[in-house]
Amino acid sequence: MPVPLLELFKYVFIAIVWLFFLRVLRAIWVEVKSSESAKKVTKTSNNDNVSVSKMATPVNIREGVSVGVFGSSQSNLEEFRLLALEGPFRGREFRVKNDMLLGRSDECDLSLPEDSFVSSKHAKLQVRSDGLWIEDLDSTNGTIVNSLRVKTSTQLAKGDLIKIGKSVFEVIQV
Repeated sequence: MPVPLLELFKYVFIAIVWLFFLRVLRAIWVEVKSSESAKKVTKTSNNDNVSVSKMATPVNIREGVSVGVFGSSQSNLEEFRLLALEGPFRGREFRVKNDMLLGRSDECDLSLPEDSFVSSKHAKLQVRSDGLWIEDLDSTNGTIVNSLRVKTSTQLAKGDLIKIGKSVFEVIQV
């Protein structure tokens, strides 16, 4: 091979290595920033002086299919809401109705189309007779509850923080 062609390949290879290195640094930076903001959210949500209900704006979401629970009527189930603490819906409150799909797809009950870290069908919320449950639907980046990645169907409690992509939601029990 001619020497000038080898020189060109060398510079192209060095450029590709640098691009890869910068991409890795960017991914680390995004992860560090999101964990810092999650810590801030935890501190803010535990602060008694903050009135979360004043920030919340009711939003209508698509109604889920009504699913009956054995031995109880729908009215006996507790009502849960999600308060968006971070992300595009920050400050909004969402009522959880039976099975609720979260993801980037328009088919989801709570759609986060502008968040590239959210899978098309990311997670599923279920209201059962024993409370609210969340299940990760094999999403690429996972579903985080209170800084722990959800691997199986997990029961949620009042005050739990759910992180999906760049969005953070707090579970509110009414």
